[in-house]
Formats: sequence, structure tokens, C-alpha cells
Amino acid sequence: MGTALMQGDTCNLCRYQGSQFRYRGHRNPVLNRLQVIGAQRRKANCPRCGSSDRDRLSYAGITQRIAFGPQPRILHIAPEKQLSAALQSWLKVKHPDAQYLGIDKRTGLYRYPSWVQDGDIRNLPVPDAHFDLVIANHVLEHIQSLDQALKELKRCLKPGAYLLAQVPYSSLLEESSSSPQLNPIAKSLWQRKHHGQWDHEWLFGQDLKQRMAQAGFGAHWTLPKANSLRINALEPLMLYQV
Repeated sequence: MGTALMQGDTCNLCRYQGSQFRYRGHRNPVLNRLQVIGAQRRKANCPRCGSSDRDRLSYAGITQRIAFGPQPRILHIAPEKQLSAALQSWLKVKHPDAQYLGIDKRTGLYRYPSWVQDGDIRNLPVPDAHFDLVIANHVLEHIQSLDQALKELKRCLKPGAYLLAQVPYSSLLEESSSSPQLNPIAKSLWQRKHHGQWDHEWLFGQDLKQRMAQAGFGAHWTLPKANSLRINALEPLMLYQV
């Protein structure tokens, strides 16, 4: 499990309690060498609902750390099944007038329900200054034109609104690594070797907060306190504010 120091034995999405969490993540050597959070092999999936440690961290952060006003608008890019279901249930109770929208580029690699609209993070089909929160977990590492994606995310957020964007991250990597321009096969092999996954354009390092600040996002990172949610004690909640 490397540096993934898991806490607790409770799922805050389905209320499962027990120790039979299942493995997720990769064993790629670069992930262990660079101690990449959010990607390493670890025992983190809930056996009842299938939620990941990232889902549970995100749900806790959204429901406990963000004070939504009336009629909040939330955009969820590449919505995770378990997290989106839990958030929609929570919104029905706490904010029944909320607008919750799911968008992802339908490439065939993932299956989404019909309520998830087709859209590209680099050209989102949404109005300017519209959302109070955008969730884009483990999305940015897939985007070669990162600056364009961040510009589009900032465009659709209200002033003072939030972006939640968990990514594979190494505190040992001084500068974020981006993929070279290669043919598709050579590139996928390079990405697997250097980024730990064949379709990751980026592996983020110590300069991530600076990159986000240059795009207009102020970092509000927090490490999880001792809890029972079986999450990685070393993975911060990567929350930003415009």
C-alpha cells in the first residue's frame, strides 16, 4: 500500500462499517518511487457501494466545508457514480432547489447515465459565471491543453465559487511532468512508464498550487483530520476558490 495510510472503516456514502474494503489503484513502479497519492495500490473501495477513498474525501469536503447559498448550482465533470448519487441525495434534503449538472466527453471508455451531458472541459456548453461549485476529480491529468481547461473552468464559475479538483500528486516531484509530443502508441508507453497510467498527460508536483494560482484559483488545501472514513491521511482535499 506504499504511503497510502488509510484511516478508519466507515463509508460516509452508504454507512457501511467494517474492514472488508477492496483494492484499487496501480502497482506501477513510478507511483511507488514518487509516492503518488491518488494512484497507488491501496485497500480503499467500499464493499457495499463501491465508493473510493477519493469519493469519501470529496463528499466530506463538499458537505462540511462549503457554505452554499440559496439555489446553488453545481457542475460535476466526469461524475463518479457513487459520489454523484450521494451528492444528489444530500442536495434533495439540504438544498432541494439546487441545480446539479453532469458533463463528460463521451469517448467510449466510460459509461454514463442519460442525465450526463456530452461536453468537453476545454469548451463547456454552459454560461459564464454560472456555478457555485465545479467538481473535476482526476480529470486534469488527462488534458494536454491544461491552460485552456483551467481558463474554461474559471469562466463558468461565479466570483468566490469553488473548484474541487483531486489529481495524482507527488510532493517529491519538484516540477509537474507533462507528456512529450509522440505518436499515440509511443506516447501511451511513455505515459505508463513516467506517469503511471497510459492516458495521463500530466503527473503533478510541488508547483501545482502555483500553476492553479496563475490560472486564477486560490488553493484551500487541507489534510484530513483523524476520522473513520478510510481515506488516505496523506491526500489533501484539493479545493480552490476563484
